[in-house]
Amino acid sequence: MNSVGRIRQERRYFVSRYFILSILVLFLFCHCDCMNGEWGFIDKNGNVVVDFRYDEVKSYSGGVAVVYKDGKAGLVDYNGKEILKPAFSDIYDFVGKYGYFVIRKEVDGRIDESYGFLENSGKVVVEPVYGYVKFIYSDIAAVRNKNGSKYFLLKIGENKKITDEIFDDINNFSEDRAAFKSNEKYGVVDVSGRIIVEPKYNDIRDYKDGYAIARTNKKDGVLDKEGNVLLDFIYDEIVGIEKDYITFKSDVKYGIMNIRDKSVFIEPKYNMLSVVKDSFAVFCNGSCTKCDEQICSIDSRFTDFGREIYIGDEVGYVSLKGEITVFNDINIASVFSQKRAVVCNWKDRYSSASCYLIDENLKRVGSDNYEVIKDFYNERAVVCNDCRYGYGDFYFIDLSGSRINNEPFIQAKNFSEGLAAVVRDQPGLTDWNFIDTNGRIVIDDEYNIAFSFKEGRAAVCKGLCERLGGGH
Repeated sequence: MNSVGRIRQERRYFVSRYFILSILVLFLFCHCDCMNGEWGFIDKNGNVVVDFRYDEVKSYSGGVAVVYKDGKAGLVDYNGKEILKPAFSDIYDFVGKYGYFVIRKEVDGRIDESYGFLENSGKVVVEPVYGYVKFIYSDIAAVRNKNGSKYFLLKIGENKKITDEIFDDINNFSEDRAAFKSNEKYGVVDVSGRIIVEPKYNDIRDYKDGYAIARTNKKDGVLDKEGNVLLDFIYDEIVGIEKDYITFKSDVKYGIMNIRDKSVFIEPKYNMLSVVKDSFAVFCNGSCTKCDEQICSIDSRFTDFGREIYIGDEVGYVSLKGEITVFNDINIASVFSQKRAVVCNWKDRYSSASCYLIDENLKRVGSDNYEVIKDFYNERAVVCNDCRYGYGDFYFIDLSGSRINNEPFIQAKNFSEGLAAVVRDQPGLTDWNFIDTNGRIVIDDEYNIAFSFKEGRAAVCKGLCERLGGGH
């Protein structure tokens, strides 16, 4: 690292530690609610559409946003009008027209929760009479009665049951199908409440591309949308489905086959193998680790990729044509996304990775290497060097690998709806601005916290904002 980089990094560490120390001092000695800033919303022109007067907010969903004041939740509409004064214990994100709320009370020394439903107009359409709501899918919800142990499906607008209380557990719907658990077995129900698959399997995963992976007697198979068995239960493991392809395990090795004609075109010979993305699957041989956003047993820094990666002695790609490409100087490879993948050389947990992009021809894209290359959003990806404690030298690159900002930012969020929140390298506490996809600062008001745009609105905070919460 050059002297300029060291000075920048030292300043970032000082700023972050100074901020944290200041908050602790205020909290300990001022005896005030020092963590509360004032939250509001801005539009893409930087205009304030919701005044800075709330303790916390959630991003817009379904044309409304949840806002909090004095520990209670209310709603504002798209124009910032308060359509429901903060009165509920909490309100959960809207899915289309409907959302749900909870009222918590202490009863006989325990917390009692009562759930009901709202329209995005702020109108209560179902009074808080239910014991729990697991999810909303369109106009259907999975709920439990007060003191009930079983879920059932509810038509929200009519407050009408469309199934009996028969589910020990139920997943959210995918492709109008939901896997459920009953008496330790799994089945499938559709959005009308019809049981498509009786509960007889050990596991059923969510539907994808018209298929679902099921398991019975320690073997995996594949079901279609009507519950018919398309692939018999003969596979040790089916990793995943992508369009008409599955990655399967047989005799401790992994291969790929076509579901429709049941042809195996990648023989099971790899220690690890991903699903097919953009006509390629990642393979790994030797000592291997699969790492994704949820689970990574090597090093948490790699979760910044935002996509599934494989770390091992030998990594590479196999195409749908069966062509195999091994990268001799690479021990980390990601799945493809938007016809780009990330490959890295990484020595050990005490050193930084050196990563670059490859295209659909498996050729290098761009000339620069980075410690972290995140996924593409709005055809822009966040990259970082000298990344520590959430600070670093952050750039944005396009699909050609070219940087869109000449000077690095010290913090940056992914693009969303054509804008990204960034912090410039400047003295003082961190202040967030927004840039467009050309790297220009287009909203230069300084916010202590800024979240990504959603539905044309971004949650922002001024003051001593709580940095580990708020503005979901």
